[in-house]
Amino acid sequence: MDPQNWHKAIPNSELHVPKDFSIAAENTELIKDANSDLTWSERFWLKPVIDLVDGSLPPPTESLGDRYLLIDISGTSVNSAWDGADHNDVVQFSDLTLDGTGDTWVNQTPQEAYTLSDKDTDNDYRFDGTDWFVKSSGNKEIYFITGEGMTVVFGEHITQTAVDSVKENFTFAVPLDYTSTVSLDLIVIPDATTSTTYDLISTYGGVGEDFDNHSESNATIAISYTVGIFEAIDITSVFTSLAAGDFCGVGVTVDGGANNWNVHGIRLRYK
Repeated sequence: MDPQNWHKAIPNSELHVPKDFSIAAENTELIKDANSDLTWSERFWLKPVIDLVDGSLPPPTESLGDRYLLIDISGTSVNSAWDGADHNDVVQFSDLTLDGTGDTWVNQTPQEAYTLSDKDTDNDYRFDGTDWFVKSSGNKEIYFITGEGMTVVFGEHITQTAVDSVKENFTFAVPLDYTSTVSLDLIVIPDATTSTTYDLISTYGGVGEDFDNHSESNATIAISYTVGIFEAIDITSVFTSLAAGDFCGVGVTVDGGANNWNVHGIRLRYK
C-alpha cells in the first residue's frame, strides 16, 4: 500500500468522523447499548489528574498531556496562565497547533456526578454540581488498642505504659485485603518532653508458618517529643515483609532517661 494512503497520513480535515459526532454532547463516547444500537453516552469517569491545584496560581508544570483539577483555595480569580479556565474545571495541556508540543490549557467544565482520581493522593473525587469532594480514599486504616497493663492516664485515654529501659510487647494482625504498607505507627502519649532513642524487635508470620517466620530489629532510633502530645512512632523498619493475614508482635524499648511512653495503640494504614 502506498504510504500516502495510510490512515495516519490523511489530514485531520479529511478524516471520517463517527455518525452524529457533530451533534454529540461534550464528554460523550460512542457505545453499543442494550439494544445493540450505537449511541452517544455521557462519560462520568474522567481521566485521572496529576493533582488538585490552586487555580489562582500559575500551572506547576506544562508538559503535553498534563492534567489538573483547579480548586478555589485562595478565594481569588483563576490565573490567566490557565488560558480561560474556571475554578472546578479539569484542564489538560494540549497541542492545538498539532506540532507535537503542548501550547494551550484546554478546560472541561464538570457536570454533576463527574468523578476522577487524583494521582497525588490516590483519592477519588466526585462533583456534586457545586464542589468536588472526596468520594473514596485509596488508603485504608485499621487501629489496634493496646492490651495488658492498661492504666487510665491523660484524661480518659486507656494506655499501656512502656517503662524506661524495659521492653514492652504489642500485637496486631494484618487485614486480608492488605497489599502494601502506607504507614505503621505506635501511637503514644509521652510523659516527658525530651529527646531519646528507642529499640524495636519483631516476629511475625501467617497461619501455617512459624510464629517467627520473619524476625527483624532496629536499634537506637532517635526521636524528640513533647509531654502529653500524641506521637506516631514509626515501626515499619521491622515489618518489611508484611503479608495479608500475618500475625505480628513488636517489642519496644525506650532507651535511657527517666521517661515512659503511654502506648495508646497501633495504627496501620495500607493499600
